[in-house]
Amino acid sequence: MTTIALLQDYQLTPSPELQGFSGLLHFARDPLAALEEARRLHGPFVSYSQGKFHTSLLMDPPLIDELLRRQADSILKDHFTQALVPILGRGLVTNDGAPWKAQRRLLAPSFQPRHIEAYADV
Repeated sequence: MTTIALLQDYQLTPSPELQGFSGLLHFARDPLAALEEARRLHGPFVSYSQGKFHTSLLMDPPLIDELLRRQADSILKDHFTQALVPILGRGLVTNDGAPWKAQRRLLAPSFQPRHIEAYADV
């Protein structure tokens, strides 16, 4: 079964450890510990809301790899990111699909270790 199918079939139960003001404080004190606790209690798919913002996280390295490498065309930017298009334009942060891939390929060489080391000198 593909990761996308797993995500569609999975019932995302909000993680009470991350909900509301107490969840926000818990997350603010130690974000990694808060997320790890939610993953331990609820599995690789964790969901939570803060105000009107709803977030779903996938926290399983093999599933993340599958999703980002083999099923990247199935991923769309969230509403918040899409709302940034008028401000940022259509770039790597805001694009999806084929336009994103084309931009990613153009920028990829700049992020190779030898280039990053040269940036440190600057």
